[in-house]
Order: sequence, then C-alpha cells, then structure tokens
Amino acid sequence: MNPFRKLSVHYGWLVLIMMTLTILASMGLGRFSFGIMIPFIRSDMQLSYTSVGYLTTALFSGYLVGSLQAGSFIRRYQHRRTIICGLFVFSSVLFIFSHMSSLVWMFVLVFTLGVLIGILNISALGLLFNWFADGKKGMALGIANAGGGGGMVFSGMFVPYMVSYYQADSGWREATLLFFGFSATIWLFCILFLRNNPAELALDKIGANHGVHTEPHKQERDRENNESGFRSLLGNPVFMGLGISYFLWGFSYLIFTTFLVDYLMEGLDYSKTQAGGLFSLAGITSIASGFICGSLSDRFGRVRVLTWVYSIQSVLLLLLLLPHPITITGSVFLYALTLWGVPTLMMASAGDFLPPRAVPTGMGFLTLFFSIGQALSPLCTGWVVSATHSYTISFLISAACCAVGAVLLMGVARKQALAAKNEPLSTFVPEGYEEKAGV
Repeated sequence: MNPFRKLSVHYGWLVLIMMTLTILASMGLGRFSFGIMIPFIRSDMQLSYTSVGYLTTALFSGYLVGSLQAGSFIRRYQHRRTIICGLFVFSSVLFIFSHMSSLVWMFVLVFTLGVLIGILNISALGLLFNWFADGKKGMALGIANAGGGGGMVFSGMFVPYMVSYYQADSGWREATLLFFGFSATIWLFCILFLRNNPAELALDKIGANHGVHTEPHKQERDRENNESGFRSLLGNPVFMGLGISYFLWGFSYLIFTTFLVDYLMEGLDYSKTQAGGLFSLAGITSIASGFICGSLSDRFGRVRVLTWVYSIQSVLLLLLLLPHPITITGSVFLYALTLWGVPTLMMASAGDFLPPRAVPTGMGFLTLFFSIGQALSPLCTGWVVSATHSYTISFLISAACCAVGAVLLMGVARKQALAAKNEPLSTFVPEGYEEKAGV
C-alpha cells in the first residue's frame, strides 16, 4: 500500500505551496522589491540616476536571459535540481548583495539576480504542469503567481519600515539580509520535500481521472525536443498570436503599474497619501487575480478568458481618464482584479499547446515577447509624457494595446474552434502538436 495515497491531502498541494513560496522569493522579494529599494540604494551609495538606470536595465536584461535559458536547464537537470540549485545561488547572491559597495560588482550581481529570477519563475510554474491535470492547472498557476503579488505587497511595506527602523537609507541592506534568510529557508524546504512528478510517489496528478503520471519514453522526448525549439514556435501562427498579444500587454500593463501614482498626483491632483493608498489597494487586490482568472480558464478555456481580460482592461484604462473619484477607484480595483491573470493564462496556454517537456521552452518564448514590450513601455511612455505634458495619450495607447491584443486572441480562439471541428491542425501548429492543440 502506497503511504502517500493514505494522506488526506494530496502531496501536490505541498508542491504548490513550495512553488508559491519560490515565486514569492524570486519575483516578490527579488524582482519587485528592487524597485522599492532603488531610492534607498541611490541615496545610500550616492548614485546618479544614470547609474540607477543601468542597474534597472541589468535586472530586466538578466530576467530575459534567464527566462530564455530556463528550458535548457530543465531539459538537462529536471525541475527539482534546477529549482534547488537556483534557490541556493539566488540566496547566496542576496547575501553578497546586502554587503556590496562597488557599483561594478553590484551591476554584475543585479544581472545575476535577474537571470536567477527568470529561471526560478519558469521552473516553478513549469513544475506545476507535472502535478496538476488540465482541469486544475489554471487554478494552480494562479495560486503560484499570487506569490509574486504577495511579495510585492510585503516588500512595499517592509523595506520602508526597515529604513525607518534603522533611521538610515542603509536599512535596505538589513531588509535584503532578511530576504536572504527567507529564501534560504525555502531552499532547505525544497531539498527535503520537492519532487519532480507524482510518479516518484506512485500518485496521480491532482484532478486526473485515472492513471499514474509517467515520464515519456526516449523516442517521445527526442521528438518533443526537436519540435519545441524557438524556430518551430516562430513558424506557429497560434504561438505567434499569443506572443504578439503578450508583447502588447507587456507594453500596456507597465504604464499602469509604473505611472499610475504619478498620473494621480500630477494629472488629477491626488495627495501622496491618496495616490499611495490606491496603489496599495491595487497591489493587495491583484493577489487574487491569478487565482480568479486561472480558475475561470479551467472552466471556459484559456484563450477565451484571456480575450475577456484584455477587453475588460482596455475599457478600464479608458475609464481612468474620467476624473471622478468613484470611476478612478473602481477602475483601479477592477484592473488589479485581472492584473496577474494574463501571465497566469499565458503560461497555462503553453501547456495546452505543447508536450510536457516542451512547456518551459514555450513559456520562455512567450516571456521573450512580454519582456520586449515591458522594456519598450517606459521609454515610449516617458517620451510621450515629456512631449505632451499629459498622461492622456499614454493611457489611450495602453488601452489600444489591450484592444488590439483582444482582437489577436479572437483569431487564436478561431483556430482552436477549427481544430475542435477536426480540421487540419498542421495549418496552425507544428507537426507533432496535434494531440495538444485542441485542449
């Protein structure tokens, strides 16, 4: 008798908790906290705004590199080893970073952090495909992505508190040391309990009707590796549609998350307290967004719910231009309620269209488009605001990006509908993906 089958709670839920904490550490305490630390790092080390810009660019560049390379690490070392090694190096870099005073070495460390964040994010989300069946993985990815939102809210409150407690801008160093301790604890937890798939414990996936998960045979692994490269995905109209729409959303959402407070204060004469309160409301509300959208997608389909989210966000971004407190508050709340639904559903879509071992490569492929949009957005927005002295055009562009993305997703949905009618799938996806494309 398998002792793990006697447990009242499936072991996969423990894996989900570990991956949520991994994303909380990497995305929440690594990536999102950096933006909160920047003012204190700049003051503590007496850096120029140009130097701060280089550090921010290093983080985003590293994240892009890590996202693209995650699939290679996972195929070679599997998820468990990749995550455990990644957390060890991530924790070590945080410890060194907290003591660093050299700008050059800080640049190297920030880039390394970005690489590790990208690898850990893709690896953690990808592992959940091994543990959750199709009808549950949207919900699972939504819960895991909530770790990033939770980390963002926590670091947003904790870092300023540490600076205030130590009455010095160097308080960011103590905060980073505590982040190191948290990450190291998760690393130890994963060493003890993390497993690659249910087959190692003779269990089924959560939500599976029957059958034990098994690793693919060598021939199948070779086929998946050959068919999952970027060149194959570039020739896939379905994945290109998802990628371009994700690029548009990356461009759009950063306008909201980066410039909302400044827009409220400069454009609508909100006080710092009012603007900060609305931003905090958005951060707290966004924690539930991935779970809500992921659960809906398990029932109604990824692309359909993505289309709804893009359309809703497009309207809400337009409503932000109406200077009424109720309209502004309602728009911010509802936008945040859908915010992290897009990354959740994009990553889940990779699992719907690709074989299991090809999923990390597909996730990295989609993240490439998102990262490019995210990198271009602040540059273009800054230029538009400087030229027009207003955020009106920027939010109109943001809304238009979501609207165009929704139209592209309708095209992807049409391809899915045609696939469901048993029309030739080779028109839409690379040969060999037929069994996955209709999911």
